[in-house]
Amino acid sequence: MTSLLTRKQVAEMLGVSVRWLEENRADGPPYYQLGDRTVRYDEADVLNWLRQRRRTY
Repeated sequence: MTSLLTRKQVAEMLGVSVRWLEENRADGPPYYQLGDRTVRYDEADVLNWLRQRRRTY
């Protein structure tokens, strides 16, 4: 079973604000819109999104 996270949980995980997640929906981690105000994130999707942004120099 996949673990679905709230905005608050994802914000804490990434070290950003909930507002940042809301303002960056188009470029942020993929999410599920379950209702008008209910948003959930798949933990695996968030981690994959984060890995894709890793920069090595």
